[in-house]
Amino acid sequence: MSAATDPPAPSDPPDRPARWRHWTGVATAFLPALILGILIKANAVNIPTWDDWERVPLIEKWESGELAFGDLYEPHIEHRIFFPRLIILGLNAASGGDLRAEMGFIFATTLLTGVAAYILLGRTLGAGSRLVAPAALAINLMIFSPLQWQNFLWGIQIAFMLPVCCIAWALVALGARRLGIWVRFGICLALALIGTHSFGHGMLIWWFCSARCCPPSGWARRAGFSPGLGCSARR
Repeated sequence: MSAATDPPAPSDPPDRPARWRHWTGVATAFLPALILGILIKANAVNIPTWDDWERVPLIEKWESGELAFGDLYEPHIEHRIFFPRLIILGLNAASGGDLRAEMGFIFATTLLTGVAAYILLGRTLGAGSRLVAPAALAINLMIFSPLQWQNFLWGIQIAFMLPVCCIAWALVALGARRLGIWVRFGICLALALIGTHSFGHGMLIWWFCSARCCPPSGWARRAGFSPGLGCSARR
């Protein structure tokens, strides 16, 4: 007669209080985004402002079939806004020319920037740290500040906000060690090209990514210098 085996031990119940604290912290951290979304919804109007009017020749050439690569790549002041022009043409076709679609795109881009900042804070402070949510809230109060209302209510500001999102997600990609080194390189290269051809400050992506791939030495290491949060490209 075989010896009776002990019944399997029941699995530990999920830590519901910890999960509740986590998602409460996430919701609190992104409360500024919710408030900003409500403000954009209430104040967005389908009226071009300032540089928004420069899209008119671009759309005319698109609709007449005369649009060339040079029209997309030509300078806008001292910037190359190739990708924002593509986005503007796509949103114009999808929305029937309603500029509020571009404002929605700007908000979505900014929200992705906030998510990237949250991920980077989690890597830097530790995923289980109770400091992540307060730090993310402090950052989001600046990212989603209504003081920069022009960036959210002028459609042309796609060109200004898109590189910021690219910089944040390039840093996230550098630290994604589950991905191969060449996959991370390809993602960062694509984001750097998009940012560079969106607005002038997009060229900072090249510096941030290069600096993170080359750890600081000498006085910079002793001072704790780090151009990016929670992201290391080393294997």
